[in-house]
Amino acid sequence: MECLKCPIKQEDETKVFKEVLQSLSARSPAEMNATIQQLSDLNKTRIRRLLSTANVEYEDDSGAKHAVARRIVRVVRRDNNAGGANGTNQQIGAQ
Repeated sequence: MECLKCPIKQEDETKVFKEVLQSLSARSPAEMNATIQQLSDLNKTRIRRLLSTANVEYEDDSGAKHAVARRIVRVVRRDNNAGGANGTNQQIGAQ
């Protein structure tokens, strides 16, 4: 064991788990769906939320770096040119 050398990095387990899920989903969507179907409703919701979040890194005024998780949502904009005074809602972009 003393001869075994492995660099240990600080890694965000949530980020790694999310990357594994995205890789599985891209490689085998049917297997991913079968795996998710076996989960409880609560865990299905948690997995969906995890897959729809992104980590945003920013630097504050003091120079300290921070990372926060933000949900990716569809933008809904009001089109005031159509539909009279009430306007109509349009979805812009993709998830």
